[in-house]
Amino acid sequence: MSSTFPPIAEYGLLSNCEQSCLVAPNGAVEWLCLPRPDSPSVFGALLDRGAGNFRFGPSNAQVPQQRRSARWSGSRPVSAAGPR
Repeated sequence: MSSTFPPIAEYGLLSNCEQSCLVAPNGAVEWLCLPRPDSPSVFGALLDRGAGNFRFGPSNAQVPQQRRSARWSGSRPVSAAGPR
């Protein structure tokens, strides 16, 4: 049986040292308590898919599973094979 929940390790944590939220791999905020961390959750889809979430972005688009980062040498990008 497959779960509708991604592994917890795939979530991102956003925080400003006062509020924190968990962001799912698809970019949706699935856990947020306001105005304090011990307040009731505003978005709780992390525990129950019907408990609400927030996503701001293009519809029917997913965040890439793997991201590539460019290496830089001074002000120029360097390819994986080395400098040009």
